Amino acid sequence: ATEAGGAVAGATEAGATEAGGAVAGATEVGGAESGVAGVWGGGVGDVLLTGATGFLGAFVLRELIRRTGATVHCLVRARDEAHARRRLAEAAEEYGLWTAETAARTVAVPGDLALPGLGLDPAHHDLLARTVDAVYHCGASVNLALPYAELEAANVAGTLAVLRLAALDRTVPVHHVSTVGVFSGAHLLGRGVTADEPLPPVDGLRHGYAQTKWAAESLVGQARQRGLPVSVYRPTRISGDTATGACQPADFLWLLLKGCVQAGLYPVDAGLGFDLVPVDYVSAAIVALSLDPAPHPAVHLAGGTRTPLTDLAGHLVGLGYDLAPVPLAQWTRAVERVPDNAAFPLLGVMAPEMVGAGDSEEVRFDGTAAAAGAAAHGVTLTPMDEDVFRRHVRHFVHTGFLPAPPGPAEHRRPEAVGRPRRR
Repeated sequence: ATEAGGAVAGATEAGATEAGGAVAGATEVGGAESGVAGVWGGGVGDVLLTGATGFLGAFVLRELIRRTGATVHCLVRARDEAHARRRLAEAAEEYGLWTAETAARTVAVPGDLALPGLGLDPAHHDLLARTVDAVYHCGASVNLALPYAELEAANVAGTLAVLRLAALDRTVPVHHVSTVGVFSGAHLLGRGVTADEPLPPVDGLRHGYAQTKWAAESLVGQARQRGLPVSVYRPTRISGDTATGACQPADFLWLLLKGCVQAGLYPVDAGLGFDLVPVDYVSAAIVALSLDPAPHPAVHLAGGTRTPLTDLAGHLVGLGYDLAPVPLAQWTRAVERVPDNAAFPLLGVMAPEMVGAGDSEEVRFDGTAAAAGAAAHGVTLTPMDEDVFRRHVRHFVHTGFLPAPPGPAEHRRPEAVGRPRRR
C-alpha cells in the first residue's frame, strides 16, 4: 500500500500542476455563471458526456434527454463514428433506454479516455471546447482486480484531459462522477460521512480502482481551486432501475449472488452489507442537481442503510432458489472448487470487502443533503425492498444471467418471477 500510495501521490502531484495550469486563466466563474441552468432557459445547448456506453452513463444520457433540451455529444471508444454510434445504441438498448428522441439528440464521438486529448483529432477537440456548455464525466475503467498503473491512463489522465477541455475556451462546468470508495480509515467509522469530508490519505485504499478515483478527485480539487466550476458526485453501490430491474451483470454484488445460486450456498458470516442506490435515482439526481445555478462541490448519493448479504440471499430463497446457509470458509471452498462459478474471480478481491478495517462498505455515508436537493427537483429515492429486488431477478432471468428458480412451471417463466407472492 505504501509503494502504491507513493506512485499515486507522485502522479497526482504532476497532474495537479498541469490541471492548475490548464485553468489558471479561467475568469468570471462562480455564481450563476457556473451553472448550466441558463443554457437550458436560453435554448438548446450542447453537452459532452463520457461513459455513455456504461451502466450509469446510459442512464445519465436518458436523464439529459428527459430534463434538458441539449444535444449530447457522447465520447465512445470506437474505430470511427459509425462504430461509436452502434456501440452507443447497443448499450442503451441493453437497458431499454434507446428511443427515437435519444437517437435524434445524440452525437457519437469516437475517442478514448486513455489516449492523449481524449483520443480526438485536434480540430474536433477544439470544436467541442468551443461549443459544449457542460461536461458530464461518467467514464472510467472499472476493475477491482487491476493495479493502479493499469487504470491510470483512463481514470486519472482521462480526467485531466476532461478538465483541460472544459477550461480551454470558455471555462464550462464539469460534473465528475466519483465513488465513495475514495474514503477509508478507522476515523470514519461510527458516523455518517458527509460530502464535505476531506479525502483521507491514499495509503488506506486497497484497490487500484479506488486509488485512481482518489487521484482523479485530487485533480478535480486542484482545478476547482484555480477557478473551474466542478461538482463531484459520489454514489454508493449502484443497483438497477427500480421500475424495470434493468441492471449491469458485471457487478460485484450480482456476480456474488449468482455465485451463491450456482453453488447452492451463501455465507452467513461474511459480514457483508451494501448501501444500495438505484441507478434511476443516481442518474436523475446528478442531472437535476447539475441544473442548479451554482455548482455542488461534492455530493453523496447514498441510501443511508446497509442491506446485509444474508437478506438478499433470503430474497432469493423466497423466490424459489435452493440456497443453504453455511460458514464463509465452507462457501469459499465450494466456490474455489469450481472455477466457472461467477464468484470465483471475486475471491481475490473479497478479503478487503470482508474485514473491519475501514473499507468503504463499512463506512456509513450521509446522503441526506443530496436527497433534499434532488427532492426539490422531484427526484426521490426508492429503497431496495423485496419487490424491487424481485424486478432485478426477473430482469436477470430474462437476459439469461440467472437461471429461473426451480419449482412449479409458473415460477420458471421470467415474467412469473416478477409477480408478488400470494400470502
